[in-house]
Amino acid sequence: MAEVDVSLLNVLSPIITFLLIWALTYAILEKSQLLKGSKNLHAFIGFILGMLFLFSPNAVKFVNLFTPWFIVLVVVSILILTLFFSMGWTPEQFKDNMGEGIIRWTLLIILIIIIVIALTKVFGPVTSPIGQIEDSSDNEVSIRSVEEGIPRTTQEGLIGEEVRKSLFSPRLLGAVFLLLIVSFAIRMVTTQE
Repeated sequence: MAEVDVSLLNVLSPIITFLLIWALTYAILEKSQLLKGSKNLHAFIGFILGMLFLFSPNAVKFVNLFTPWFIVLVVVSILILTLFFSMGWTPEQFKDNMGEGIIRWTLLIILIIIIVIALTKVFGPVTSPIGQIEDSSDNEVSIRSVEEGIPRTTQEGLIGEEVRKSLFSPRLLGAVFLLLIVSFAIRMVTTQE
């Protein structure tokens, strides 16, 4: 079977990251007029932020992890819109039936989940309360807990496993379920028909 060698893309990764950060910063500053400066000032600030990202390998890793998932989110959103519009919906019907707020909040929640996953993958080993990785053999990683000083052995992907256990613990799921019930009850009590 033929294989495609894409190792050159790893060399170009910092350049692409720099261009992405520079372009996004420039576009946001131009659109929002946050600094009320000239185009040259906005381009210079974008250049400085792009260079700062280049000097941090973890920031480059974060952008490289986050960008593909963000692009997938945008493409899926466009495909969903295309599906509805190809079935004869108009933008007004779509906005009335789906609600602009619902779509905005759904996309924002998905975007926040993507950011949290990327931050956990990149900065999780650095900020982990579990401990420092000592010796590794095969697929086993020996961890010494910082607080207890007790060695523990576990599989690779420890940070992701701990995040999964935390997010899907019965206590957290019960609290989220209770908050959902309370929020719907408050909504039903306060809305007037």
